[in-house]
Amino acid sequence: MATTHLTKAGEPKIVATCTLPLTGDRAVDVVVTEHATFEVDEHGLTLVEVAAETGVDWVRRHTGAAFRLADGLCARAGVAAA
Repeated sequence: MATTHLTKAGEPKIVATCTLPLTGDRAVDVVVTEHATFEVDEHGLTLVEVAAETGVDWVRRHTGAAFRLADGLCARAGVAAA
């Protein structure tokens, strides 16, 4: 699933408990935002990639759910604006 990391109000979109109706339980196995990529499994979220200009600390402060760090956590290269 691709989404922005935050709502327009600056709140985390990735949260521990969904308050909206669900179309399926654990329907995704990867979540990609402009700041991070998470894998989703039966144990929860694992941060596998973080934008180089963002950093893990930013992701921790702006993610509303607990996550683990992948052993091979890597930095995503920035994309130049067109």
